[in-house]
Amino acid sequence: MTSNIMLTLAFLAGVLAVYYLTPRAGRQWILLAASLLFYLSADPRLLLLAAGSALWSFGTGIGTEGAETKKGRKLWLAAAVLPVLLVLFVLKYFDFFAESVGSLLAYAGLSVSAPVLRLALPLGISYYTFKLISYNADIYLGKREAEKGISGCGAYLAYVLFFPQIVSGPIQRSEEFLSQLHAGPGYDSGLFAEGMQRIVLGLFKKMVIANRLSGYVDAVFGAPESYPGLACVMAAFFYSFQLYCDFPATRISLSAWEICWESVAEGILTVRIFPGGSRNSGAAGIFPFPAGSGTTSISLWAETGYRRSAGASMCWLSF
Repeated sequence: MTSNIMLTLAFLAGVLAVYYLTPRAGRQWILLAASLLFYLSADPRLLLLAAGSALWSFGTGIGTEGAETKKGRKLWLAAAVLPVLLVLFVLKYFDFFAESVGSLLAYAGLSVSAPVLRLALPLGISYYTFKLISYNADIYLGKREAEKGISGCGAYLAYVLFFPQIVSGPIQRSEEFLSQLHAGPGYDSGLFAEGMQRIVLGLFKKMVIANRLSGYVDAVFGAPESYPGLACVMAAFFYSFQLYCDFPATRISLSAWEICWESVAEGILTVRIFPGGSRNSGAAGIFPFPAGSGTTSISLWAETGYRRSAGASMCWLSF
């Protein structure tokens, strides 16, 4: 855990240094490069699927905007949405669906071997899929123009693969993120100081409180029959505090360690660090990624496009 924390802080410091030393016109490429490196550390092969889906969405967005009839716009929107939803279903939900059908048939007395694919799950597939859909839906509804050209493609890829949001969200509206990325936010010393305080508080909750309680809770929950009733009650009580410190609604997000620029409603580009660890098995890579992207909470409230997801919250390092 300590080595992962130090590696993440070093990654954060390096990305921030390069980001703010780079002219504003080139900062989107720094974020894209950092996001690609972050994704590559999990599984280089699955990056091709994520980037390919993003490029497909980028192209269909241009097609949707250029269509002259409503029917044509609908066809382009369907071409944008249906393939990525199909990929999401096959990779993430097909095995669950097949096993559920097999269980129902077995309950009915029919012996059927359910086909199971056991395919590798791309990092953050739920989050980036809904980003792709929201981007094309906004173009279809006339809420934004499609990104175009090399620069627009790079900005859009940075939005889709943005490493602080790829694992645990929130899912942000494209116009909010991309407008700030194109503008290039400046440094704010007050937000930086506030962010450092929240990072320290978040790390304290996670490493000092949650990690200490987890030892007792896991031992009791692992073999409750071996402990007296009072110990089980205390374990359930401590588990509530463990969850609070792992998922506090205002400070911490349980996920992989991430570094995050996240635009808030006031238009400030904020950096977050999410300490965490998952009870799921982690994928190999620089950071302890969870095997799946967890519960997807679609944070597209009204027109602001920003909401802290139910399990998201955390220490902010703000610039």
